[in-house]
Amino acid sequence: MPSDEAALIRSVLEGSQRAYRKLMSLHKLRVYNLILGIVGNEDDAADLTQETFIKAFRSLHRFNPDYPFRSWVIRIASNCCMDFFRQKKYETVSMEDVEIVEPAAGPGERFERKGTRIRIEEAIQTLPENLRAAILLRYKEGLSYQEISEVLDVPMGTVKTWIRRGREILKSTLKP
Repeated sequence: MPSDEAALIRSVLEGSQRAYRKLMSLHKLRVYNLILGIVGNEDDAADLTQETFIKAFRSLHRFNPDYPFRSWVIRIASNCCMDFFRQKKYETVSMEDVEIVEPAAGPGERFERKGTRIRIEEAIQTLPENLRAAILLRYKEGLSYQEISEVLDVPMGTVKTWIRRGREILKSTLKP
């Protein structure tokens, strides 16, 4: 864990609201994007992001600084999403309204990439919750199998199976 982040955590534990806001701002966008990818709805993602940081604040005293804060907060976010699905029996949502912009590409290339990215996002949204979470944690967040295992609280073999199944489903769904 970066020393700046460790200092922020110590300050938060000492009661600094400014340090808490800064710590949250370092991770908020990543957490929001992960949650949005899992639940597929901006309003729900915003609510779950807020819930994630409230839970993180309340349990920060239990955080082990020997491990990355990022993995810890992602695990909280993942648990919030799973609780959300259990409570709502949530159905998948279409990603029609998602706009993905590739600034380095020209207009034609950007349009083609946007179409491909939207197809992939829509296909990911059709995956069962467990496969979707594993795929997003692996490929969007770049977590290792071990980190995903810890975040989702399942054996590493299960993570590998979920990712393999998710990729197989995505491959067959995205075939032309």
